[in-house]
Amino acid sequence: MNGKRIVWLAALPVAAFLAYGLVQRSRDGGSRELPPSSYQYQPSGATDLIVFVHGIWGGRDSTWIANGTDFRVLLATDTAPYKVGDSSVTFSRFAIFSASYYSPKSGTALTIPDLASRLETQLASKGVFDYSRIHFIAHSMGGVVVKEMLMNMKAGNNAGLTHVRSVLLIATPAGGSQLAEYASRLRVFSTDQLNALRPLLQNTFLQAEDIEWTKFVRSGRDAGLPRVYCAFEGRPVAFGFFVVDKEQARTACDDEPYALETKDHFGTVKPTARDDDPYDWVTHRVLAALGAGPVGLSLALAAGQSLESAIRFIAQQDQAVARFDATCSAGLLSRPISAGQLKGTVPEIIQAVGSLQSRKVHLSTKHEGATYVITCGA
Repeated sequence: MNGKRIVWLAALPVAAFLAYGLVQRSRDGGSRELPPSSYQYQPSGATDLIVFVHGIWGGRDSTWIANGTDFRVLLATDTAPYKVGDSSVTFSRFAIFSASYYSPKSGTALTIPDLASRLETQLASKGVFDYSRIHFIAHSMGGVVVKEMLMNMKAGNNAGLTHVRSVLLIATPAGGSQLAEYASRLRVFSTDQLNALRPLLQNTFLQAEDIEWTKFVRSGRDAGLPRVYCAFEGRPVAFGFFVVDKEQARTACDDEPYALETKDHFGTVKPTARDDDPYDWVTHRVLAALGAGPVGLSLALAAGQSLESAIRFIAQQDQAVARFDATCSAGLLSRPISAGQLKGTVPEIIQAVGSLQSRKVHLSTKHEGATYVITCGA
């Protein structure tokens, strides 16, 4: 295949991405005169804040809206109670802030490190870090910007970092994106932002960021840093082309990257209703970081269930839950374990306990933070 044919094939997905982006950008002003970063909702007495950060070629508002349905409005009008410890919270009591920055398809624009510094300054000036519990929902390149900002905050001993409870990286190209490579071949689009998103093997910026981010997340458990969750698109945007696939979304997170199976790159942050996958995944991850379980969801199983059955039951209720602790008496399992705790992801626990005896055990479960505790007895 000759070079010209490669270029023309590369043009197809880039053209589709660009056409969509132009429509979205026009809804946000279409120029440097973009809507400013601002609060969409600020309920009186709110202690929780969700910060939305759009991606490359996105916009403050257009990124989160599809067919008149606004992700932020769905949250702001969600009055369902969710249990956090001994109290209940509702998303309608959360403040919501949307970041805005200039991301052109050509010409001069701020680099990702510059965007991160600007975002930190902007959020501080708006009082964002005064909230007790902060949650970031970042789409595409917005996730790269947020990662960079949080690491800068840690390096600078910014006390606001201790208020950040969760970071949701949605279709974030931690490993780069082939789109950036294709676009560079066309030589039509050329910005520092786009070049910084080229595939990982040829991208020293993303390589360095991923190394530092891994250190950040690993050190975070002892330092009280935020929980981190990742998701990626399950459908191509056009011509079988994925902007960010599972491997490109992979970075240091508290669980495996979650597939939003029915959504393309743009749809991952455009839920059409509260039972739509992006909304369900986002709200459950925020609640997991807060130590929450939906009010009315029974986590106590009937007597006579096996440990494996209990684990699989909980997995069905919350497929992306990160970790479990199982406390069981010795001898109840075919591969006996000492009395104590068995920790791991759902597959790790099932593998560790091996095939269970036909004998059943009595079980009860409770939710503590982002962990389910299973108690077993004869």
